[in-house]
Amino acid sequence: MYSENDKREDMKNPVNRTTRAGGTRGRWTRAWAVAAASMLISAQTVSAQDWNWSGAAGDGLWGTGGNWQQGTPPPPEAQGVFLGGGTTQTIAAGTVENPGTANDGVNTFGSIFGPEFGGTLNIYGTLNYHWVVAAVALDPNPAARSHLNLFDDGRITGVNMGLGVTWWFLAPFASMNLYGNSTAVLENLWMGGHLNIYDNARVDVTNLVINADLDLYPVSDGTRLFNIAGGTLAIPAGMGEAITNWIGRGIFRAYGQRYATNAFTITSTDTNTIVTVPALGGAIERIYLGPVPELIAGEFHQMDLLADFPGFSGAVVNGVSPGVSPANLPGTPAFQSSNPNVVTVNDNGLLQALNPGTATITATLGDLTSTNAVTVTVRPRKAQLVHRYSFNEEGGTTASDSVGGSAWDGAVFGSATLTGGQLVLDGTFGFVQVPEGVVSNMDAITIEAWASFPNPVNPMSALYGFGALSADNMAGANYISMIPHTTENGSQVTFGMGDPTVAAPTPFVLQAAMSASPLDGLMNVHIVAVYHSLSGTISYYTNGVLAATFTENPFVPASFKQARGISLLNHVLGANPMNVIGSSLSSELFLNGSIDEFRIYEGPMSAAVVRANHALGPNQLIGTNQDVTLSVELSGDNVIIRWPIDSALVNLTSTTDLTGTWTPVNGPLSIVNDEYQVTEPAAEAARFFRLEE
Repeated sequence: MYSENDKREDMKNPVNRTTRAGGTRGRWTRAWAVAAASMLISAQTVSAQDWNWSGAAGDGLWGTGGNWQQGTPPPPEAQGVFLGGGTTQTIAAGTVENPGTANDGVNTFGSIFGPEFGGTLNIYGTLNYHWVVAAVALDPNPAARSHLNLFDDGRITGVNMGLGVTWWFLAPFASMNLYGNSTAVLENLWMGGHLNIYDNARVDVTNLVINADLDLYPVSDGTRLFNIAGGTLAIPAGMGEAITNWIGRGIFRAYGQRYATNAFTITSTDTNTIVTVPALGGAIERIYLGPVPELIAGEFHQMDLLADFPGFSGAVVNGVSPGVSPANLPGTPAFQSSNPNVVTVNDNGLLQALNPGTATITATLGDLTSTNAVTVTVRPRKAQLVHRYSFNEEGGTTASDSVGGSAWDGAVFGSATLTGGQLVLDGTFGFVQVPEGVVSNMDAITIEAWASFPNPVNPMSALYGFGALSADNMAGANYISMIPHTTENGSQVTFGMGDPTVAAPTPFVLQAAMSASPLDGLMNVHIVAVYHSLSGTISYYTNGVLAATFTENPFVPASFKQARGISLLNHVLGANPMNVIGSSLSSELFLNGSIDEFRIYEGPMSAAVVRANHALGPNQLIGTNQDVTLSVELSGDNVIIRWPIDSALVNLTSTTDLTGTWTPVNGPLSIVNDEYQVTEPAAEAARFFRLEE
C-alpha cells in the first residue's frame, strides 16, 4: 500500500512515482490504490518530524497544543502537517503559524496535507509554510468539498498551492476562498479545483500556474474555476493569452459569469499579469434564471441564478461556488419545481430531468423572486441505431455495416473467421477492427451484442474495446469496453479515462458497472452496455435484465457539460484511433467465443427497448409502427397484455388513476404468435395500461 513515507519520498524524488501502488492488476487499480492510501492520512503513525491533528482540545484552534498529537502546534522545523479528513481548524486573528519554514529543501519540505476530504482550514491570522498545501477531496457534493478560507486580514505564503491536484494524487473537489482584505502569496498554483477571490482580497502567483491547460481526469474543465469576484489576481507576466484561452473555455469567470471577455481589466507589467473586475457598486437590483437547454430524460443540468448590481450585470449567485461574496447577498437562494415528476431541482440549482413534460422553475433570494421563471421541456431520447454488424458473410475479410454503410465496414484480422452467420474467435489472435470515429461525437452510447462463450473464457479478454492505444501499445487508454470474465471472476462494462500504463501525474480512472457473474459457458447471451454520460450512469444488461450499474455524482456530468458543451464520454473518447470487436485494446487479450450480431447506437437505450430486443433476438430489428392497439385478457389470476411485434412502442406502463402517474410494467416480456406478451397478476382495483416511447 502507498504509505505516508512513500508520499514523502515521492515529494523528494519524483522518479519514485513510477513504482508505487502495484498489485494484481496494477494498471487498472493504480489510481484507486493511491486514493485509498491518501484517505488513511489521519490514521498513519507519523515520525517525530510530523504533526498530526487530533482535535482533542475541542476548540478547533490551530494554536492550541492539545489539538495536536505531539501536544504543541507545528513548529518551523515540522516536516509534514496532517489535517485529517472532515475536520476543521482555525488560525485565529493575530496568530502567526510557521510550520515547515525552517527546512533545508532536501530532507524537510514543510508540507501541509490538507484540508482533506471535506475538511476546512479557516485563516484569520497568518500561515507561512515551505513546500506545498495539498487541499484535496474526492466527493463532488458541495457539502463534501474541502475548503481553505481566508478572512479579514488573513494571509498565507508558501511555494506551492495544490488546489485539488498534487503530483501524487488528483482529487479536485477543493475550494480556496479569499474574503475581506486577505492575501495569498504563492510561487506556484497547481490548479484543479476552485479559486474564488471575493471583496478586496488578493492572490499573487509569482512563478507558474499549472494544470489549467491540461485535462487530467478527474481534473478537467468541469472541476477548475478561477472566479474573480472583486479583489485582484496577479500571475506571472506574459499570461494574458492564457487568460483569454481560459475565458473562452468558461473556466475563468467574472463574478461567476462565463465568457465575460469585456468584464476583466488585464494589466501587464514586467513581472505580472494583473486581473481585476468592476466593483458591484451596491445592492442587488434583480434576480433571474439563466437559460436552460431542452433536456433529455435522465440528464442533469446546473442552472445559474443571475443577479444584476449597479456596477455589474449577470453575476452568478448560486452553485457550488457562488460568483459573489455572501456579504453581497440578502440571504441564500432557494429553488422550486412546479412539477417534480418532470424535473427536480436541488438547493444548488441542479436540475434532473425525469419524465416528458414541462415544469416551471422558480427562484427566490431574500425578498426577490425571479420574474422570468424558466420552462423546462423534457423529451425522451431513443437510441438511434447507427452501425450494425451481422457477420452474415461466409468467409472473407470484411464484416459489413448494414446500417452505416460500406465506409464503416470492419476488417477481419488473424484467426477470426466469418462462419455460419457469426464471427468466430479462437482466443489466440483474432478480431475485427472497425474504422476510426465509429463512436465519435456521441454524448451517450449503447452497445448491443449476442454472443456465445466457452467455459472458460479467456480472463480479461474483451467483447469490444473502443478508444486509443496506451503509450506502450499494450493496453487501452481513454476507452469503453466489455469484459465477459474479469480477474475477480465477474463481468463488467467499463469506461477507462487516462492511460493506465503511464505513471502519475497522468491519472487513470476506471468507471465500471460490475456484475459478480462471469459469462463463461453462456450461449447466445444478449449483452447491452449503456454509457449515458450526461446522466452519469453506466448500465449493463444480460438477457434483458439489468445486471449492474455505475452511477457518478451528478455534479460531474452537469458541470463538465456546462463547461465544455459536450459530455465527459464524448471528450474522453475523442477521435477513436482504434476500435476492435472480439479483443481488448491490449495486444495480448483476445476473446474466445462467437458473436452473432453487434450493434452500435447513438443515445441511451431504455430498459423497455432492451427487453424488447432480447425477445426479438439477434436477427430482427425493433418495429416502426406507432399506431398499435393493446389487447388485454383475464386468465385465471393473471392479466395477459399483448400487442403486435411490428410496434415501435414497447414501454408498457400502467396506472390505477387516469389522472395519476403512469409507471413502467417491468415484468418479463416474451413473443407469442408474433405478438409481444406480458403477464401480470390480476388485482381487484381497476388498472389501465398504455404503450409509450
